[in-house]
Amino acid sequence: MQLGAIAILTEIGTDCLHFGSESGSIKDFQQLLLFMQEHNEQWNALVKGHMQQGYSYPKASALAFKSLHTQTELSLEQPNNILGYHYVKAIADQRSSIKPYTTKRITAGYHDRTITSPTIASATSIREAIMGQDDASHQIQQVMPEASFRELSTYSLKHKRFTSGNCISRFYNTAF
Repeated sequence: MQLGAIAILTEIGTDCLHFGSESGSIKDFQQLLLFMQEHNEQWNALVKGHMQQGYSYPKASALAFKSLHTQTELSLEQPNNILGYHYVKAIADQRSSIKPYTTKRITAGYHDRTITSPTIASATSIREAIMGQDDASHQIQQVMPEASFRELSTYSLKHKRFTSGNCISRFYNTAF
């Protein structure tokens, strides 16, 4: 997914990519990328071995990463760090001119199920608010980009309400 996203962003002339991470340091991502490039064969063998033991790819990757004993502060057990690492890797693999930046997530963890801040929320908590409350629009509007909220509102008005996670998935697949 990140490879395709970076290819599209590069093609349309995007010059930077900014993502949230548990790390908050782009230097950590760049150091990890160099380390992983140097240890790629060993990492791949470890991942394959863990998957043969029945672990999912994400779990096998995390276990392989742990066993390599990296010198980096970056943990690939945290979801936003994993995503950010793959963005940085895709940029490097494609020799894209996109410059990556990251901001440390200080609230709204990846798995948070409720909106607890007036200005930032996890995607999970936004989906939960959409599905669980009749009048969560003000709360959702405060934590979403204006254009995204507008698209969500238009969809909601047209279809009256979201009735399942599948409905939200269809929204994302058709709106973007």
